[in-house]
Amino acid sequence: INYQQHLILNQIGQAYLHLFNPEMALTYLKKAIDVIEKMLRNIYPDEIRFFFALDKYPTYLSAVNCLLQMNRVNESFLQHSKALAVLNQRPIPIDILKTEIPNRLLEIRSKLRASLRKLRQVSDGGQRQIAATSNLYRQEHRLWDTERKIRSYLYPSRQTDRTRLQTSREYSEFISGDEALVNYFTADKKVGAFCLSRGITKHITCPVRHQDLENTIRELHFLMEMAVHSPGGNYHNSKVVEHYLSKLHDWLIKPLNLPNNVRCLVLMLDGLYAQLPFAAFRDSMGIWMKDRYKMQTIVDPDNLRNRRQDTNHSARFRSAVFTPPNSGLPAAESEGRNIKKTFSTAHLYNGEKADIGNLRKELKCAGGFIHIATHASRSSENPLFSRIMMSDGPFFPFDLFGFGIKAKLVTLSGCQTAAPGIYYGNSFSLAKAFYQGGAECVLASLWPISDKISMIFMTEFYKALKVHRNISKAYGIALNKTCAINNNPAFWAPFVMLGI
Repeated sequence: INYQQHLILNQIGQAYLHLFNPEMALTYLKKAIDVIEKMLRNIYPDEIRFFFALDKYPTYLSAVNCLLQMNRVNESFLQHSKALAVLNQRPIPIDILKTEIPNRLLEIRSKLRASLRKLRQVSDGGQRQIAATSNLYRQEHRLWDTERKIRSYLYPSRQTDRTRLQTSREYSEFISGDEALVNYFTADKKVGAFCLSRGITKHITCPVRHQDLENTIRELHFLMEMAVHSPGGNYHNSKVVEHYLSKLHDWLIKPLNLPNNVRCLVLMLDGLYAQLPFAAFRDSMGIWMKDRYKMQTIVDPDNLRNRRQDTNHSARFRSAVFTPPNSGLPAAESEGRNIKKTFSTAHLYNGEKADIGNLRKELKCAGGFIHIATHASRSSENPLFSRIMMSDGPFFPFDLFGFGIKAKLVTLSGCQTAAPGIYYGNSFSLAKAFYQGGAECVLASLWPISDKISMIFMTEFYKALKVHRNISKAYGIALNKTCAINNNPAFWAPFVMLGI
C-alpha cells in the first residue's frame, strides 16, 4: 500500500512539474518523500536498502528541482543533502538475534562457496581483476538466494532512527574558512552543483548535460584502462586524455568560481559523480587539481561529524594485511611484505591464511587499518556480486552483514574497487559497501590498476602514514610520489580515498 501511495503522489507531483507549477508539485513530492522514509524504517539496513532506494532518489531530485525553480537555493541544498543522508546512511551495528539456522541452509551455503572457489578465473596480464562466466553468475545468484533465507532468521525487525544535520549553519560548523563543500547533482537532465563556503550556499548550473558527462566519463575510463593494459602503445591517447581532463575541469570546477583562499574541497559525491578522478582534472595552465586543492570525499553529509573525532592513525591500533595466493600478481605479495615491514605489529595473513574467516575476524576487531591486496571485480549486472578474491573464495558486499567495521582505514588494493556497475543507478561499489559498513576511510580504485604501480603507491602510502599518522596527508604524498614516477594519470589517478 505504501509503495502504491508513493507512486501516485510522485506521479501527481511530476504532472504539476510539467505544468510549470512547482509549488503544487513540491506539495505532492514532499508527501511522496514522507512515504519513502516511512518505508525505509522497516527495510533491512544493508544492501536491501540500496535496492529499495534505487528508484526513489529521483523523487528527491524532483523536489530539489522545484525548490530551485522557486529560487529557494538554501532549502534545495538541504533537501538534496537529506536525500544523500537517508539513502546512504551507515547502518547502526546490530546484535544479530541468536536464532537457530537450519543446517540445510548452512550446508547449501558452504557447497556454493566451494563451487565458486573452483570457478574463479583470473587475468594473466598483471592487473588486479578477475573474469567471470555465466556459470559463475548462476552460482552467485543461488548463493544470494540462500543468504536471504538465512537472514530471515537473523534480522531484527527495524533500526533506530538517527539525528541528521538540519540547517546550513550546522553544515558550516564543519567547514573551515579555507574549505568549500561541493555537492554535484542532476536535475531535469542538467548538471548542477551546490557550493557551501564561508557560510553561504550557492547553486551553480554547470555547462554540460548529464548524458554528455556520462559519455565522457565512460570514454575516459576506457582510455585509462587501455593505457594500463598496454602501457607501451598508448602514447597517442595521452593528448585525448588530457583534453578530457581539461574539459571536465571546465565543466565542473571552473564554474564554481572558488575564492582564492580555498585550499580544500570537501566533495559530497554519489552516483555518476563518484566515478570522476577529480585529482587528475587539469586547469587551463595544465595544473592538476591534486596540486591546487586538498580533496576529501564523502557520500553521506552526516559523516562531516567525523571531523570532531580523532581520525589520525596510530601504530597502537590493531591492523591487518591480507595477500591471498594470486596468479598473475607477483607484486601483491611484495606489497604485503613492504607494509608489514613498515608496520611491524600488523598481522600479515599470507597465502591460504588470507581467508574469509580471518578477514571477518579482523574487520570486527582491528581498529587501525585493514589492507587487502588481491584480484577484484565489479559486477555490472548486479553490484551485490562485485567481489574481492580471498584464499577460500570470493568475498561479496553482502558478506558484511551484521558488521560494525572498527577499522579507521580499509584499503581495497584491487581493480575497480571504487567503480560501481553500469546499471543500478551507478551508485553501489565495493568501496561504498565497506564505507557504509563502518570504515572511516576506504582507499580503492576507479579502473583496472597495474600490479607494479599499485605496489609502489601502497608502499609509499603506508610509509607516509607511519611518519605523519594522518590518512589524508599520506594519501596526498603517495599520489604525488607515484605521479613523479609515472605522470600518466591512467596509473596514479585511479586511486581514490572515500572518507573524511
